[in-house]
Amino acid sequence: MTDRKSELATMCRLEIRRTVTLAQISMADYGYHLVMPVFDVEFQAMIDRLDDAPFTEHDIPALQEIVMEELWPRLRKSHAKQRDAAFDKLIADYPEIVVHYANFAFDIGWIPLVRDACERMRTYPRAWKIRLDCGKEKFGYLDLFVSCVVAERGAMAEVKRLREEIRLRSLATCDICGGSGRLRLGGYAKTVCDKHSAIFEGFHEDDGLWADPWRWRGTTDVPLRVTALGKQIDDDTWQRRGREQELLIEFGAAIEDVVNGAVVKTEYLDDYIAKELDGWRTTAFVPLPERDRKFLHGYLCELIDAEYERVKGK
Repeated sequence: MTDRKSELATMCRLEIRRTVTLAQISMADYGYHLVMPVFDVEFQAMIDRLDDAPFTEHDIPALQEIVMEELWPRLRKSHAKQRDAAFDKLIADYPEIVVHYANFAFDIGWIPLVRDACERMRTYPRAWKIRLDCGKEKFGYLDLFVSCVVAERGAMAEVKRLREEIRLRSLATCDICGGSGRLRLGGYAKTVCDKHSAIFEGFHEDDGLWADPWRWRGTTDVPLRVTALGKQIDDDTWQRRGREQELLIEFGAAIEDVVNGAVVKTEYLDDYIAKELDGWRTTAFVPLPERDRKFLHGYLCELIDAEYERVKGK
């Protein structure tokens, strides 16, 4: 099969390059997401153009692999370069607000929302020491992590208002292109416009019925839903300050995973948590300092104990 792929690659070299280029142009409109319907159209067009070529139907899967091998690396590299440049500019434009190591786990369509938030934060009192630590897509909305001096009057309330405003605006903004969108519920939740809904292979029956995932409660056979545990971690994050708040911001998702995976007896719980913490690294990619480990260990114990009690009470 490898020899045949080499023959096909040589025989159809120009058509493969043409197909890759056309698919890349089409997919540029989709933010370089892996949009299989777009690829399928271009690939079928290539097969039609090669109608008189000396190959059989058995060669079609090999041809598809050849095109994919050329296409996806180019798309991933192009999108990564585009995305990195956009977020680097955001950090450079707001050095007094956005930390230089900030991690943003969402697409470029929401960058204008983050810029609006940064402009607002520039107007806050200096004593608040406002800082944007990171941001991520969560259940289809934009979740910003903002640090402040909790003891300063009005700081915490304003940060909560700002985060909620951006969250709600993101639920009406396409994550990919920044146009008008809505929450879509498929194998995962994502807010996109009508055009970019093509990134989904299918939708849940209740897609379109929910504008806000906090109000969505799926049936028991739907794996994706907002959990009370995730909301608890978020609430705890904004009730703390200093290093404890930073740790909850940085490891919030990992904390939820550890709690959900805690199916060990209570006498083995300490060992389970310790082994999980062994793999965690700080933003400087070094093991957790003992003080950080102690706090996270205790916090995880509290959450897991509460989860055990909740399950017993069912």
